[in-house]
Parts: sequence; structure tokens; C-alpha cells
Amino acid sequence: MPENVTIVRVSEETNFDDNGKPVAQVRVAFKVGQDGPFYKVYDRGAFSSDHARRDLDEFARELRTLRGL
Repeated sequence: MPENVTIVRVSEETNFDDNGKPVAQVRVAFKVGQDGPFYKVYDRGAFSSDHARRDLDEFARELRTLRGL
């Protein structure tokens, strides 16, 4: 049975690329069961909740695999 992925916080921020150009991003803080918080950062223009959910679920599966080692 998969562990619950819990979103702790979603925030928008601006960082800068290698050329000093501002880049709008979305930072997602989340927990997997009791572990975390972990963070994933997405470019604002490419962010979607569906994509983020798939990403976080994949991370949770990989974490479970690592625990099994």
C-alpha cells in the first residue's frame, strides 16, 4: 500500500538563471509518510498540479525502494 504524500506548502518565487535573467518558479514542500519535508522546484510556465502529483508519487515510490535496500 503506498504511503501518503502530503503537500506541506506551495509557494511562488523568483530565482535567476546563469545569465542573471529572472525565472518564475513554484516550490512544493511535501512529506512522504513521516519523512520530509522534501522540496521540488518547477518552472512556473511548465507547472501543473497533475504533473507535480505524478512527480511526487514517483518520488515516494523511489523512497520506498531505497528503504528496502
